Amino acid sequence: ETLRADEATAEKVIAVYKKNQPKQSNLDIYLILASDASTRAAAITQAERKSALGKAPVYMYLFAWRSPVRDGRLRSMHTMDIPFVYDNVDVAKVELGSGSDRYGLADKMSNAWVAFARGGNPNHKGLPSWAAYNADQRATMIFNTPESKVVSDPSGEERRALAAVPGRNS
Repeated sequence: ETLRADEATAEKVIAVYKKNQPKQSNLDIYLILASDASTRAAAITQAERKSALGKAPVYMYLFAWRSPVRDGRLRSMHTMDIPFVYDNVDVAKVELGSGSDRYGLADKMSNAWVAFARGGNPNHKGLPSWAAYNADQRATMIFNTPESKVVSDPSGEERRALAAVPGRNS
């Protein structure tokens, strides 16, 4: 149902995810794939289209910090990046815990959003150089601790496997 594909096609996509993330449980593979097939695929499509217009640079990011709450079962759930962007991680201790690593990441992320709001570019001295996104390089800032980094086409094989599913818009 998540892929809306026949069984053989779904098995091919699942095999790519399992190959590239061999330590993940079947449930985790499903959760990652479901998130990629919906939210992440839509974000990538939007970034590709905006970049292709050439009217303004596009910056893509992936929030990879994993919450320690509930023995890590929350992972990097949807919207977990918001307290980091607004530099108010103490307000969200229920989802984020109380570890001190949150503060450095919140500083990096909130400064990127401020820089972007000021001048249309999220780069600042606390981050590695963050190139604009395009369909060739797919530069993506991976926000995490202890460091954040720019990666070209993270999980590219998974992205291509999903895009190859007949009827998908990506």
